[in-house]
Amino acid sequence: MAKKITAHELSASSTAQSLKFKRSTLVLAVMVATSAMSAVSAHAALTCTPTATVSSLGYADSNQCVINTANAPNDMIGSGGSNNTFINDINGTLGRISLDIGTLTTAINNGILTEVVDVLPIFFATNVTVVNTGTVTATGGRAIYVSGSGTVDSLTNTGLISGSVGIQNDGMITTLNNLQGAIPQGGGGPFPLTLAGVLPTNYNIIINSPTTYGQLAVASGYSGTTTFGISSLSGHITSTRYASVISGVAVGDFVNTNTNHTVTSSYLGGSWYLEDMGSDIWDLVFSTLPLYGPSVEDTQASLNPNAYGLRGAFNLQSAIINTGLSYDCTTFDAKGICVSAGGRYTSTDSPSTNTSGAL
Repeated sequence: MAKKITAHELSASSTAQSLKFKRSTLVLAVMVATSAMSAVSAHAALTCTPTATVSSLGYADSNQCVINTANAPNDMIGSGGSNNTFINDINGTLGRISLDIGTLTTAINNGILTEVVDVLPIFFATNVTVVNTGTVTATGGRAIYVSGSGTVDSLTNTGLISGSVGIQNDGMITTLNNLQGAIPQGGGGPFPLTLAGVLPTNYNIIINSPTTYGQLAVASGYSGTTTFGISSLSGHITSTRYASVISGVAVGDFVNTNTNHTVTSSYLGGSWYLEDMGSDIWDLVFSTLPLYGPSVEDTQASLNPNAYGLRGAFNLQSAIINTGLSYDCTTFDAKGICVSAGGRYTSTDSPSTNTSGAL
């Protein structure tokens, strides 16, 4: 399973609405993350100084870290300044992280955040970094909201974001990394991440396995363009096709579209392209798989046979030298003649050598 966040709104008066998607209508629902939604990588526990553990409201001005560990609903509010960090590590029934103003702010959710609307709103904050490894659920509207005055440098989602729409972007998201979407059979999915408004400048899919990878469903009426790519958070890519990785985006709105109207690029030496399956539903297809460097285990396994082979050769060489040295005569007759006869059997079995003989 992944992890979680919290947020406070300046003016939460939006109502729930059902947004039409290219493939289906997203019905307002509360979606519960399951253990099948696994994170591609574990985010190390983030610590910062000074820290404050909050039980009701947590504010930060500049160069502060607010960590919510209380087992109660809480709001954490970015009310100004810069270089603030908000971390939620609890499973709260109500609570939000609200980035009202400020810059260079980081919001990390490692728990469960549930609110009616705007669970993580970014109003006038700029250069924001958001990491969700848990669950962010809006029961009556949008879950994450970026206002027209808000800017997000990076939003990484390896958990679950759900509501009438997962992300409503009216401002700017530079990079969106996403694992939410396809999950193994029996996990109750898939649950693609939904987005309305302005497309992120860069959208990167996270691929964890052939059955666990990100999917993004974009609502009709979107604006902007995006560059599709593969996130460096991905594990080893072993399959050549990943279904419905992005839907609702027309081919002309992908920046990396070539002259043949094909969305294509490369990743770690592997070549990929997006295949339109109809109605702007795109499959990711690898024509050549990525190349990965050798692991320590593979390198050691390859060296072992060579090491044993060299040991055998050295042992045999040693046995031959020892045999030659033992043929010298130590007794001669009156004429200065010495005649010797001998036989020797040598067996080399790395790392040992067995020799027997008579002279």
